[in-house]
Amino acid sequence: MNNCKKTILAYWNKLRLLVGITQEVRIITTKQKNLLEARYYKSCSELPLDLFIMLFNGCYNVLIISGKPTKQQIEQASLEILKEYNELNANNEMLCLIRMQRDLAFTNDIIINTQHALYLHIMQPCKQNIVVLENYGFELTYPVDNPDTSIAQIRTILSELSILIESHKLMEKEFQEFCASSKDDKVDAKYFMRMLTRLSKHRGKIIASSDITVRQFCMMLEEYLKELVNNKKALDYAS
Repeated sequence: MNNCKKTILAYWNKLRLLVGITQEVRIITTKQKNLLEARYYKSCSELPLDLFIMLFNGCYNVLIISGKPTKQQIEQASLEILKEYNELNANNEMLCLIRMQRDLAFTNDIIINTQHALYLHIMQPCKQNIVVLENYGFELTYPVDNPDTSIAQIRTILSELSILIESHKLMEKEFQEFCASSKDDKVDAKYFMRMLTRLSKHRGKIIASSDITVRQFCMMLEEYLKELVNNKKALDYAS
């Protein structure tokens, strides 16, 4: 009877050991299978812009396409993507900074010279002041044959000048925010949405953040900013 119990006990221990090994093998096999099947974004050439924005907010799991990559794999991929973005976007930040500075100087020049010329014209109409105003795109008839027409034109110029002053204030605000974000290395959804709006207007079609990769966004932005730097067209600060 004792021998029978010993035999059963020995068999039971072997069975438990076998089950344990089988379970361990199954766990290892499952982990290996997950690693083999794990697919995740590893570069700016693959990652859609909308997911990239979420990545900046700390949502690292947006990089996972399928399977179960390890935490280390996702962290390493996110670091590589952010590094690549900084390299791609470095030139864009400089171009944008140059463009903003030039826009501020240009609009400030228009506002000061227009106000001065308009004041002198009101005090004493002369051709020289009209030329200054015309150079900035304002219309004012000279000589003044009809006072009512002249008053209406001056009101129009003041209205347009008021809009330009508000635009200049927006430029200054955005310039300060841009400098602050560059200093803090901060990127948020507002920045991308603002730039996408401008790119959409520039290309004449809606560009959704889910339809382009991070690399495509950086390339499009660089092309857009270079074009602006090389001509007199200002950024759309009303966006």
